[in-house]
Amino acid sequence: MSGRQIRSLIALLAGSIALFGLSRCGAKDAPEDTTPKPYTCAGTPATCLRISNGWTYEGLVLSLSQTGNGGSDPVVIRLDDGRTRIYYAVADTPGDPDWWGMVSWISADGLSFTKEAGYRFEGYTLFGHWIVRNPDASFRMYWLDQKQGPVNQMGYKAIKSALSTDGGWTFTAESGERLTYSGSGYEANGIGLGRVILLPSGQYRMYYGGVSDHGRVLSAVSTDGLSFTREDGVRLDKLCPPEGGAPAVTPVIDAPGTVHTFLWGTRCTGDYVNSKAGLFDGTTADGLTLDISASPFVQGYSKDGTMSTWVHPEDFTVVQTPQGLRVYFILYGAHSAIISETALYSVINTSIK
Repeated sequence: MSGRQIRSLIALLAGSIALFGLSRCGAKDAPEDTTPKPYTCAGTPATCLRISNGWTYEGLVLSLSQTGNGGSDPVVIRLDDGRTRIYYAVADTPGDPDWWGMVSWISADGLSFTKEAGYRFEGYTLFGHWIVRNPDASFRMYWLDQKQGPVNQMGYKAIKSALSTDGGWTFTAESGERLTYSGSGYEANGIGLGRVILLPSGQYRMYYGGVSDHGRVLSAVSTDGLSFTREDGVRLDKLCPPEGGAPAVTPVIDAPGTVHTFLWGTRCTGDYVNSKAGLFDGTTADGLTLDISASPFVQGYSKDGTMSTWVHPEDFTVVQTPQGLRVYFILYGAHSAIISETALYSVINTSIK
């Protein structure tokens, strides 16, 4: 199974695509009057994407021709010198589609990027990666381990890490596992993507997926970013019944100090009633209770009114800049297909700075 196929599988298990009605997982079809109906627009992303809630469309950042095969799971960091670096995992070895390399792009303004030479990291396990700046100015990358294989073709076994002590230029794998699935309860069928945030208290909190009958967002805490202890309860459960789960959340602290928990997925008020899919913002006051907004701030569209031509934002990453809180995202077609619109785009909220 390729890295992109695995990414699509986890997205499906997390409920992001299933929630929007592309897959029913054996459940009965929703009544016709409540089935999700995509917004129809035949233009370009600049004219068709619905941007709201204080966010502004900035445009295309990296094209498909620039990123090669499109890459996967971009993650962005702001360096101490003010520059922005975006990392992409790309298929590295033609003879082995599961061997991936981490490439990077650098920018002075966060909008115009230049490719950097070589790889920042290589391995079988570059999936769902996320990078955190430590208090000592080092950077730690977390990722979901594919090399061990899935659990029951659903969740995975472990989240691992690598460390960079040269400003995010090269990463070296660290021994052991940051979190290993328990095999019981909410993790009976493995774990999913892990996103870590360094809190002002010096504590690290990881939001990660737990897979059992459906996907849930769980959490664990650490004092050193290496050894994590699970927290009781569920951080996020179903967003849109009847069979969906909770998509992964991405935490970030904005300039005023608010903890955001971004996600892409679908919300509804009932059995697909008032369904809305796209990128959502969320906040949390205590790190445990997540308040996800009712409407997406970036909403996709259909080119002809059917789900087969759905153009939607996915694979997003967030960074605080002096200009405001910026979100980069990739557009895909139905079932995560590469389409002519596939590229890296950005939106910004200039009121958050």
